[in-house]
Amino acid sequence: MKYLKQKGSGHVYVWSEALSQRDDMEPYEPPAPQTPAENAEEPSAESSGLEAALENFRRDVSKRKPKAGEA
Repeated sequence: MKYLKQKGSGHVYVWSEALSQRDDMEPYEPPAPQTPAENAEEPSAESSGLEAALENFRRDVSKRKPKAGEA
């Protein structure tokens, strides 16, 4: 199916001969829909390493005993 987009408003219409003759219309190609797998972000090795480091830090902090004079 073909579409036209109105230049001023950005409205999209189904192509017709009459609309295609107007000066304020331009051809429009809608973006292809993406599947959920294409949208999914895979965790990078860097972010996985960061998450592991943060988890280790949290574990170490929770085990830490306050020094004398600390609350």
